Parts: sequence; structure tokens; C-alpha cells
Amino acid sequence: MDLLESQIAVIDQDGVIVAVNRAWTSFTASNDGDMVTSGLGVNYLTVLEEAGEDLVSRQIRDILQGKASQSAYSYPCHSPEEERWFCMKAVPVKKDDVLYGALIIHENITETELYKQETTEVLESMTDAFLSINEQLFITYINSGAAQLIQRKKENVIGRHVLDVFPEAVETEFFSHYENVFKTKKAARFEAYYPALSTWFESSVYPQKNGGLTVYFKDIRDRKKAESQLRRAAYFDELTNLPNRRFFIKHLHHMIEAKQQKGEGCAVLFMDLDGFKNINDTLGHDTGDVLLQEIAVRLRDKAGPDHFVSRLGGDEFLIIFSGASNDEEVLAFTDLLLSIVKEPILIDQNAPLYITASVGISLYPVDGDTPDELMRKADMAMYQSKKLKGNQAVLFHDELHQHLERRLYIEENLKNAAENDEIFFMYQPQVNARTGKIIGFEVLSRWKSAKFGWISPVEFIHIAEESGHIADLTRKMMKESFAFFQKLRTDCGFSGFLSINLSSKLLTDPGFAEEVRTLYEQMNWPKETLEIEITESVPLFSSEHVFDNLEDFRKQGICVAVDDFGTGYSALSYLHDFPLDKIKVDKQFVDQIDKSSRGEALLSSILHLANSLDLLVIAEGVETKRQLDWLVSRDCFRIQGYYYYRPLGEKEVTALFEKTETF
Repeated sequence: MDLLESQIAVIDQDGVIVAVNRAWTSFTASNDGDMVTSGLGVNYLTVLEEAGEDLVSRQIRDILQGKASQSAYSYPCHSPEEERWFCMKAVPVKKDDVLYGALIIHENITETELYKQETTEVLESMTDAFLSINEQLFITYINSGAAQLIQRKKENVIGRHVLDVFPEAVETEFFSHYENVFKTKKAARFEAYYPALSTWFESSVYPQKNGGLTVYFKDIRDRKKAESQLRRAAYFDELTNLPNRRFFIKHLHHMIEAKQQKGEGCAVLFMDLDGFKNINDTLGHDTGDVLLQEIAVRLRDKAGPDHFVSRLGGDEFLIIFSGASNDEEVLAFTDLLLSIVKEPILIDQNAPLYITASVGISLYPVDGDTPDELMRKADMAMYQSKKLKGNQAVLFHDELHQHLERRLYIEENLKNAAENDEIFFMYQPQVNARTGKIIGFEVLSRWKSAKFGWISPVEFIHIAEESGHIADLTRKMMKESFAFFQKLRTDCGFSGFLSINLSSKLLTDPGFAEEVRTLYEQMNWPKETLEIEITESVPLFSSEHVFDNLEDFRKQGICVAVDDFGTGYSALSYLHDFPLDKIKVDKQFVDQIDKSSRGEALLSSILHLANSLDLLVIAEGVETKRQLDWLVSRDCFRIQGYYYYRPLGEKEVTALFEKTETF
């Protein structure tokens, strides 16, 4: 025993000390102890009882009586120089199964105790809540943050079974995730709502080597609220609270699938208010907004729950009539809507306003079997109804094919227009508002047709995507813009980036990223200054190859940005799931500055969300000093818009480089 560092004594069955080791004697002497009370012949049980340690004395008596196999007790024993902790252990002394007494061991556990204290301090200082659960689901530790979050006191939680503390958890995701981690020994991370506390939690659960669980969790109510607001903004129109275009398309997809299975039909109504611009111009946008809200309420109430009313934007509404068995039934429903639209509208006790609407109608499956086709043909029919001077409804029919002439011309002439330079490119600078310097350019396509004059890129790019010409058009754009800016890099020292818009349909091609790599390598373009812009759309989320291409771009060092953020067909999850570097806040959000407090709040939420996800942000469509100041004050300083520059031709861009202070 003398070779051991722990203090050891042997007591007989009466509790009398019959042997001690050198460490026991040395410890007693060095701590001013009295061998009369701790040396040979002393009754150790009596010493404990006189010191008030009755519980410890009883535990040792149980060992001496054969009722227990061991006892352990931790206690502080501080000296003037240092803090110390010891653990007293007692075990029976037997020979040939005959009990002779007990071995008393006092072991210095100061290092272990200090480590536990340090660990506890770390756990208590954590911003995340933390608790530890053993294999029997008893809570062995909980930090103050967790106790506060679950609205319990630590002393009322530690040592209790999880289901005693959280009886409602057995029917929730929390308990099922805990069970799964116990079973699989694999960590789990999840978000779940706990009704008892009316709180959303984000939890991370890790298996312990001893069979228990370590759980980190935090309150994410604010984040969920922000996500809910963004989600609503993604699917509902802010002004009217009607579903927006994205929601309409999604709903129409489901409607078509359901009608196809049942062999039934439905109709799409494209409604445009007549003369609404005049009301805005003469009475102001506030009055126009109130009018739109009133029309929205009337349409929704009259259509009822069986039909779907949405706002496309501006003064345009889209309605799905779900029970179209024949033309007469659809027209009767449309007449009903037209009649409630033209009823007088009273605003602020002023003279009543009167307005009418024009409606175009397409029928499923007669006029098409996709949302795009049905919307397009309803749109064509609506423009035809406009020609009838309003308050009319027109069904799409074959005679409307003349409206397809322009589209067919565009489709047939896309290739030639690209080859003969009717289609060319302009470049809009992007500016760092903090310095006023140009940091890059976005490439924009333009078409001046010999027959139709200027054709909007929104129109011909969409047709290029559908007709299969988008790949050739994109190659032309990249080759010409690379060549132009490469010359500027060489001659003028341009070092900014070039932003290229890519169609989502191109990203569904599994080899497209490699084709881009080949192209910029052939053109000797530095990849780190190339930015790819993608637009939210159905193909972006429906093809497995899109993610692979975007990930490939990122690996190449190319920046990936989402253009027109918040206006396309998307879900918030893609911000987390997709390999993205930057979002471009659409002009419609920037336009809300100083016009709508809710719009500003939404824009602030978007900026905050992007910052939380470590995404760069650029605001596009910035036209006024007020918009610029508002954005910069919220740390959004990458700006694109007419406030600084309109899109420029090659000569204008070259002239910019003569002003060296611009870069």
C-alpha cells in the first residue's frame, strides 16, 4: 500500500483503523491532522459521525454488514494554498468469502473536478441551449440557457426522465429523432415546432460513447417568422393578398393533373382592367391601389372557394374556372365577374369610380395542356377583347392565329438575326456605391428587327428558349463579350468582372458547364472574373443536372448569382440547397422604397436573409438618390441601375475607360 499515492486505511468490522499506508500518515501530518483521530486504533466510523457525516458512516456500515459492495463520496478539502477535491471510496475486505472489514481510499480528484468546472463554465457560456441525456433518458445536465428556454429551473430538471419534464414530446418529432439517434448512433439535425412552448426549435442531437445523447438547441421563432413572411411574399401579392403569378402557375399545374385524371376540363381567364392607367394618372397611385384592392375582394368573393383568383401584376388578374363543361358555362361565369367589376367603387366619400375589364379565355384541354400555353392563349384572347372597347370576354379561337405571326417571325429569324448582327449586346455597369467605381458589367441582349423594329429581350429570349436557339445565342453573347472586354483588359487595364445571363434550360444540359469552361479557356478569359446569372424558373428546380452544373461552375471559381430574386418560380430552400454566391434583388422590391413600409420591411428581410446566408447582394433597377441612400444605409452597396448608368454600347463603354477615375 505504501507505493500508492492515494491515502488508504483498513478498518475492521467495528470500524477501527487497523492499517494505514504512508500516504495516509503523510497527508494527516501535512494538513495539521491529529493521528489520535485518524491513526491506528481509531474508530473511523465514530470520527465520521462526530464530523456530521452520518450518511457516509451508514454507507460504510452497510459494506461492513455485507449489505453493499461499495460506496463513493466526493468532497472538498481545500488548503490555504489551493483548492482540492477528494473522492472517498469504501470496498469490502474479504478472504475466502469471509468479510473482515473494509478498505477506505481517499483519492485526489482535483484535476478532474477543475476540468468539470471549466467544462461547466463553457457550457454555461454557450449561446445555444445544451442538455445531456443518459441511455435511460434521464437528464444528466442542462445549462442555464436551456433551462431558460424551456422555462424550467435546472434543479427541477437534472436527474429527471425526459418525458417527466416534457410529457408532450412523446408525440412530436423530438422524441422520434432521439429514438433514431439512439438506434442508429448517427447524429441528427432537425427543426420542429413544440406546441407546449409555442416555439420552433432547431436541434442537433449527437450520440455519446456511453450510450447517451448530447442535444444542442435554439429558439428559431424569429427566423421562422421571417421565412414565413418571405414565403408569403413569394406566393402572394402584397397589395391585394391574392395569390401571385407563381402560386397561380403552381395551382394550375395541379388543376391540370387532376382534370386529366378525371377527364374533365377547366378554363383560364386573363382579366385586364380597362382605363386603369388613366385612374392612376389623374387620381394618383394611392387611389389606384385602393381600387385594385376592392376589385380583388369582389373577384375573390364572387368566385368563391371553388375557383382560383390571383393577381398577375399591375391591373391584370388570372382566374381559374374549375368546372368548364362548355363555352356557355364559362362565359356565364365571366359575365358575372364583369358585372361586379363595373359596379361603382366609393373611395374616401368621393364621387364613385367606374371601371370595366377585358377578359380573354382559354380552355383546357382544347386550347392547350400546360399552364404556359393556356396563359398565353388567354392573353391573346384578352388583347382581342381590348379591341372591342372593353367590358368584353373573348374565347381563344383559331382566328386569333394572326397574333402568332410576330412570334413565328421571331422564332424563324432568330438564327439569321444573330448572324447578321440584328441581335447585338449592350453592357450595363455595376457600381460600388461606397467608392463610386465600376466593378463590373452585365451583358444584355438587344434585337433591332428590320420588320418589327426593337424587339424586347423578354419576348425573344423566351422564344429562343422554347425554339432551341438559346444555346447558339448564348455562345454568341459569350464570345463577343469576352473578345470585347479582353481587349479592354489588355489595352486599358480593366480588371472587373463580366456577368452573363444563362437560361435555366441550358443548365439542364449535363455537359453545359464543361462547354462554358472550354469557351472561356479558348478566349483566354480569367474565370475568377466571370459571373453566371440564373433566373428563378420551373426548370431550375425540376432538373437534376442544374445543381451539378452550378456546382461545377463554383468549383471552377465562377461566381453564381440569382437574377430577379423573389420574382420567379422558387422555394426558399434553394438558397440553402443550391451552390450560390450572390442574389440580385429585383427592381420591383427596390421600387417599394419610400412607397410601402411593408415593401421596405420585406426588402430589409431579404437583405438580412442574404447576409445570414453569407450571400453577396446587388440591387438592380436603382433609379433615385433616395433608393441608393436607403440601400447603402443597410449595407447593400453593389448597385446597378439608371441612377448610375443605362446599358451602354461598345463605343460608350470604351469611352468610359478614358475616364480613369471611373474604375
